[in-house]
Amino acid sequence: MQESLGVNKKRLVSQFIAILYLHKNCNHHFLEEMPKKNSNLNRSRNPMDFQYNDVDPLSRFITETGKILPRNETGLSAKHQRRITNLIKQGRNMLTMK
Repeated sequence: MQESLGVNKKRLVSQFIAILYLHKNCNHHFLEEMPKKNSNLNRSRNPMDFQYNDVDPLSRFITETGKILPRNETGLSAKHQRRITNLIKQGRNMLTMK
């Protein structure tokens, strides 16, 4: 009985070492940080200070076709992104923005 336990332990240890070796050499691309896409946005003014008629600052948050950029590209917080979205929609309604 003792001999069979010793053989099983050795086999388990060797399997464990093999798993650790494979795990160590595995490519963990999902653990790497995602690169920032648009990190060059100017954040000199607080988005809470914008008005709907400030076309130039608000135009940084829309594409050339007029779509509002998503939060992961603008780098804004959820609160600021909602504020910018509402201001852009107000500007569109007042025909100051496209």
